Amino acid sequence: MDKVMVSACVMTFNNGEQIEDCLKSVTWADETVVVDSFSTDQTIEICRKYTDRVYQRRWPGFKDQSNYTMSLAQYRWILFYRCR
Repeated sequence: MDKVMVSACVMTFNNGEQIEDCLKSVTWADETVVVDSFSTDQTIEICRKYTDRVYQRRWPGFKDQSNYTMSLAQYRWILFYRCR
């Protein structure tokens, strides 16, 4: 049986105090994708310690941001987080 590959997709905004715990909890995933809505705190710097797949995009609403975030995933199985 083939290994199931999992993408951890995270949406965030100004979550410097929580984002590290969130990203630590998904280190087992095969990839981690973060979409940040232009945080003004240390969120981006913390995210870049855990993945190079960090993107910034203005917040167009939950549905659109969620769809965009998941579209960046490479794998079929997606674990979705909204860190806030």
